[in-house]
Amino acid sequence: MKKRLIYTVALLPVLSYGMSFNALSERACDVSGEIVQRTGYWNASKYEKAAALAQEPMSIETSGRAIRGDDPKDSGAEYGMMVDWTIKMPQLYHAQEREYDLGSESRLKEIRFEQSRIKVQLKRELLLADLEKENIKIAAEKVKSAKEAHAIGVKKQNAGRMSQMEVLRLETEYDYALQEQTKMMMEYDHIQHRLQEMTMLNEEVRADDLSFAYLRGEDQIESKVNNAAPVLALG
Repeated sequence: MKKRLIYTVALLPVLSYGMSFNALSERACDVSGEIVQRTGYWNASKYEKAAALAQEPMSIETSGRAIRGDDPKDSGAEYGMMVDWTIKMPQLYHAQEREYDLGSESRLKEIRFEQSRIKVQLKRELLLADLEKENIKIAAEKVKSAKEAHAIGVKKQNAGRMSQMEVLRLETEYDYALQEQTKMMMEYDHIQHRLQEMTMLNEEVRADDLSFAYLRGEDQIESKVNNAAPVLALG
């Protein structure tokens, strides 16, 4: 019989961090560098608008010159002062105001679009994580079944009731089941890394109010469909 292959199976995170999907979405948006940058531009545009629409400050210019008369008594100095205060034309003022308002609205739309994109990506990753967890459970069942089948095969071979070829086939199936389980656990680990990066959390990230599960029977599928919110809303 060939030598038993040994697999190192990655362990799933022990610690978990459960929050509602909305709370996770808010956190992901709060720590998003893209949103922080766009929000900074949006806030800065308010001050840019205020500075651009402010009235021109009052300016004062002074001047002085010496005056020499025919009579020394008439000689002296002359001083002058000019005050300048420019008021913007109403049409120009409103046009600039509208321009800055449109720019601010555009930046705000970009922020909201980025928030929506993050929420969609977050939900996708959370559902993929739950899907992979279900796959890992199924893979564990297959590993257990294949291991038991191989153990029974070894006993039958020792009793002369099964050929070595059949036992090798059972061993190969067991090895393949272990490989599949390892791949799924590694994929789950990759998904968790992406979720941790999005939320800046160190624990296993999961949404308490968002879950995925396989429907294993036709009766379950029909029941779930009939009780789905969109179907019930149709009355």
